[in-house]
Amino acid sequence: MTLAKRLIEAREKSGLTQAQLAEKVGIKQQSIYQIEDGQTKKPRHIEKIAEVLNVSSSWLLFGEPGGAEIINKNKVPVYSWDGIFNEKKITDFIDPVILSSNNFALKVEDDSMRNFYEHTPTFPAGTIIIINNKTEAKPGKYVIARQKDNPDAIPIFRRYIASTAGKKLMPLNGALYDKEDAENFDIIGVVVASMNLDL
Repeated sequence: MTLAKRLIEAREKSGLTQAQLAEKVGIKQQSIYQIEDGQTKKPRHIEKIAEVLNVSSSWLLFGEPGGAEIINKNKVPVYSWDGIFNEKKITDFIDPVILSSNNFALKVEDDSMRNFYEHTPTFPAGTIIIINNKTEAKPGKYVIARQKDNPDAIPIFRRYIASTAGKKLMPLNGALYDKEDAENFDIIGVVVASMNLDL
């Protein structure tokens, strides 16, 4: 893979246009275009470009193994709920609570997982949840799941419960949100951490 292709890959995975990247670096869009077009082989601003994209400059220039196998390897990407599966639209990056290549983050958008009882976990709207897509979904875990018969549906955030009554996806705010039959959903990740911060 060439410098041009690595830059395109890193920029697209970061959700930036050429113009947006150029603005963050402090150069003209034409400079980014020339690198991605293969015209510029040794960019003067490679360190700043790598910093903005959260990849190593050595990986951008030479493709060194491990240099940036994970875009934003020192941060966790925050995806939009509707972009988890298709475009993987990144809305922001946060410092990792648990660093793993299988982690991504979502910002809770409703109060379905808000618990009004004291001394129990709660995830009100605005909470950042860190999800690992390789962790086994065991009963009692908080999970992200999507409908099996509707892959375009926006995923839901629920607690995975197994009992004699069957496997369920339970909201913590049961007064306003219904439980779901887990058999109708694919679990795509397990919540491994959460934090409250404004993005």
